[in-house]
Amino acid sequence: SAEIERSYDELADLRAREAALRERQRIAADLHDDLGARLLSLAHASSQADDQGRLASMARQALDEMRLSVRGLLSEPLHASDVLADWRSESVQRLAAAGFTVDWHAHGPDVEVLLPARTQVQLTRVLRESLSNVIRHSGGRHCRVGIAVDAAGVSLSVEDDGRGFDPGLAAAGGI
Repeated sequence: SAEIERSYDELADLRAREAALRERQRIAADLHDDLGARLLSLAHASSQADDQGRLASMARQALDEMRLSVRGLLSEPLHASDVLADWRSESVQRLAAAGFTVDWHAHGPDVEVLLPARTQVQLTRVLRESLSNVIRHSGGRHCRVGIAVDAAGVSLSVEDDGRGFDPGLAAAGGI
């Protein structure tokens, strides 16, 4: 009877995981099909508007964020080397478009490490926000991005040659 009870518990756990996966897939499909289509239409329509650059940029950013969220819901773990290549491409492109020179340093693991999709999504958001802060607030012209991945984790640093801030104000909640 203990074996039957254990099997029943395993079956119940499997059914719960399958139901959660189906719900994540449904949410991802809804986001992709409904919101994604509307954002894409907005991006295309805004390219005809007077303030076309700003509207199109906002729509594309929203579309990229939606795609990133869907990827976090559905994707399997990704090879760290693939993730690093994607991050480099996006980062260098964004910084160069904002007039920054870029110094990119990425150190991948000696053996291939898989990054869970949720980890990749969250780190992508952290990197994007860091670069946005450099572009908006630093007043600099050069940015150095350093990323190291190994079996123990991921290390990310973003530095610029801008005006900086007073660390004392940051610690006191003044920034």
